[in-house]
Amino acid sequence: MVVTLVPDLPGDLLITSDAYRAFSDEVTGQPATITANSIAFRRVSVGPRRLLADGTMNSSPLARWAAFDLHADGSGAYAVGVLDLNERHRLQALPEGEPRRQMIHDEALAIAVLSGVLHLARQSRDRAAAGGSALLHAQIYPISPQRPTELGHLQPPGFIDSIGTRVLSAQPPAAEAVAQLDDLAQPGPELVQASALLVSGIGHAFGVAELGHLSREGQIRRRYWAHTPITAWAEQHGIEVTDDTLA
Repeated sequence: MVVTLVPDLPGDLLITSDAYRAFSDEVTGQPATITANSIAFRRVSVGPRRLLADGTMNSSPLARWAAFDLHADGSGAYAVGVLDLNERHRLQALPEGEPRRQMIHDEALAIAVLSGVLHLARQSRDRAAAGGSALLHAQIYPISPQRPTELGHLQPPGFIDSIGTRVLSAQPPAAEAVAQLDDLAQPGPELVQASALLVSGIGHAFGVAELGHLSREGQIRRRYWAHTPITAWAEQHGIEVTDDTLA
């Protein structure tokens, strides 16, 4: 899952030893998502006019599990691995060259979008001093003939239901939303509202009119969460949790 942010009013982060050390102290070892799991930022580095963090625990030049790029102007990119329900239930390895059909867990998708928007907005505002509105993009990646992809939901005690009417074999356009940067930089209803637009925008490509986990009024719909402990996080930050369902 990949989320990007571009602020309307660019900031100007001067990348110095002090700035690098402060960024490293803040993010190293911290969870990459808003709910506790095993994915955390383990490695921090710098690139051309940007600060970098990822989940890699060795010397590989490639990011693994999670990645975060903060550019000096406050724009950035966030990526985190999400649960493939097919991989979880696959009993044996696929033959070489055979397409690996992916079924993306709907709850993991919603958590990744919420987490990406929050991480990007907070760092853009607080570290790069960017402001104004923020243009957000979100998409599942990669989707290709070798990685045909659909959405799915994991029902207790472990049954999988497919969501939507399409299995995609080509990358669709990214979902898009615009919101005030300050409103996205802390957990609250505005963060949920913007994330709801992105999550449902992703669902449109799969033939889903609206995914029910997040409402456009900034609420968490409890009935769409079977396995992710989202309620405590929402209540901690003053986000309304409802038992509403989609018509």
